Amino acid sequence: MDIFFEEYVKINGIEQYFIHYPKKSNTSLIFLHGGPGDSERYFLYIMHSKTQNYNLIYYDQRGTGKTQLKNKSLEKDITIEKLLLDLKETINYVKLKYNSKYIILLGHSWGSILGIEFIKKFPNLVSAYIGMGQVVNFKKGEKLGFDYCYDIVQKSNNKKYIEKMNKLKNYPYIINKDNVFNIFKNFREIQAKYKLAGYYEGNDKLNKIIKQSPVYSIKDMLNFPSSNLNKNIIYYIIDYDTSSFTNFSIPIFFICGANDWQVPTGIVKEYYKTIKAPDRDLFIVENAGHLLNIENIKDYNLIVEGICSRVSGE
Repeated sequence: MDIFFEEYVKINGIEQYFIHYPKKSNTSLIFLHGGPGDSERYFLYIMHSKTQNYNLIYYDQRGTGKTQLKNKSLEKDITIEKLLLDLKETINYVKLKYNSKYIILLGHSWGSILGIEFIKKFPNLVSAYIGMGQVVNFKKGEKLGFDYCYDIVQKSNNKKYIEKMNKLKNYPYIINKDNVFNIFKNFREIQAKYKLAGYYEGNDKLNKIIKQSPVYSIKDMLNFPSSNLNKNIIYYIIDYDTSSFTNFSIPIFFICGANDWQVPTGIVKEYYKTIKAPDRDLFIVENAGHLLNIENIKDYNLIVEGICSRVSGE
């Protein structure tokens, strides 16, 4: 296993948990996990590549994982504004630590919202942005995913799941602040049943990957932070739409799973056609869905390493 190290760093008033896979490179890639509130630190050991040509830096965001366990942040402390400032300080820290000439953000799922909003606000602080499972228009994406799932369920003739889908009629427009957690849970469970969300090989295989991680801890899992802590972020997401933001001052890249119906790839394809940037590209990863970084590790690494070389010119 390649060398990595963990640490806590004081970021914007709290002790923030980091994992580093250093590679003596002048390019540093900061991975913004999804969720919100779902740590992806367990996946780094398998998605990390021995041929990696960049320093890989991951952190548990405020309200997530080991950062939350260390700080016990309250619901009122977890806002998009604070998360953006956390990221700003994180970038400054990484630049100094690695003497980085190039800083690249990679935002996954919820992290793709955080990443896009960051470069809107601080366009000069990073060299490039990669959106993986990029959220563009939340409700439009959810509607597309629901319609596709509805057709699959109907064809399956599974009365139990047909009934479950019928109860979600007019999704996602039935979502509000009072029912959002239950509605999300119910729909994602149906999608996962038909391999349209989550890890495509199922939760048993996913749990095996997690338990084999060198940073896995039963204690951490037993004290897993509640998703309710991230209510403010969830409320922000349900009305999120960045489709009108199309002019970028830095290179922009999107990586999509060909079978991603959790954050539908078709929406990203439409958005990509509208954007302008100094450099841009869209990569579709076959045999992968929303967790493409662990579903097709080989292609994921080839793409990310290629982007880093493209940005740095090395």
